[in-house]
Amino acid sequence: ADCVSETNSRARRPNKTEAEYNRLHLHGKGLYEAVTLKLPGGSRYTADWVTAEGGRVTLHEVKGSYRFGSQGRALTAFREGAAAFPCFDFVWACRGRSGWTVTRHARSERSN
Repeated sequence: ADCVSETNSRARRPNKTEAEYNRLHLHGKGLYEAVTLKLPGGSRYTADWVTAEGGRVTLHEVKGSYRFGSQGRALTAFREGAAAFPCFDFVWACRGRSGWTVTRHARSERSN
């Protein structure tokens, strides 16, 4: 599987939920949509946030409440990316009414 870097002519900005996650959980250190992965089936996955600390690169996917059908597609791409790119750690974060649920999919946990 290949990593793909693309430049978007229109700079995208995080939505309120994504910005809140970066502020609260990443302490403002996340890079927004900085990595796009080319998945084995030919589709692409762009993580909302990317962090790099201690030699580990982590891709963060941030969602609000489960209202939209696009969340199912995003979860499928997220899981496919985690399986195809064991060199990265993956985090799925969802903000619900009772706060944040953050699930880490570390490479060491996936390799077993």
